This record gives sequence, structure tokens and C-alpha cells, in this order.
Amino acid sequence: MTDTAPQTGQRIDFDVSGMTCAACVRRVERAASKVEGVLSSTVNLATERASIHLSNPTIDRIEAVRKAISDAGYPTRLTTQQSAPSADLGQDSDLIWAMLLS
Repeated sequence: MTDTAPQTGQRIDFDVSGMTCAACVRRVERAASKVEGVLSSTVNLATERASIHLSNPTIDRIEAVRKAISDAGYPTRLTTQQSAPSADLGQDSDLIWAMLLS
């Protein structure tokens, strides 16, 4: 887990495929952490999920994280089933989802 700041901001989850070991997990965490606005990243090999805390989860930032992980060699998509902490996005989450899924 990369923890460069307290986990504030909003959590966005991604499905990540192609990971086979702990080194893959670390590569995904590093790729996500390089994106501006990423506060922390946690990747779970068993569930193939990355949880990314963003200071300001704009459409462009979310796409930048997805692209960074994919460019690192791990096909990535925004998780369609968000867990309870992501509900903190409030009304903005509806707009984010509508734009990303269109």
C-alpha cells in the first residue's frame, strides 16, 4: 500500500486484471501514485481491485489513473459496483458515472 497522505478525499475503485504476484501489485500502486491528485493507493491481488483515494476526483483525474495503470500493463476499468465509502461523492458521483459510462 502506498500511503503518502492521510486517506482523505474520495475513494474510487478500479478492476485490474493481469496481476499475478506481489510485484504486479506494487507496479499498479506505483503507477497510480504518480498521477496528480492521488493521495493513496491500495491494491488487492486476490480481488483484482485497486482502491485509489483522490483529492479531487474529476473525470480527467479518474481517467488519468485508469490510463496510468493500463499503460503499466494491467487492463483496468472503473469498478461498476462501488462500496459504501465511495457514496461520499454525493451528487457528483451520478455525474461522474454518467459521463464515464456514456
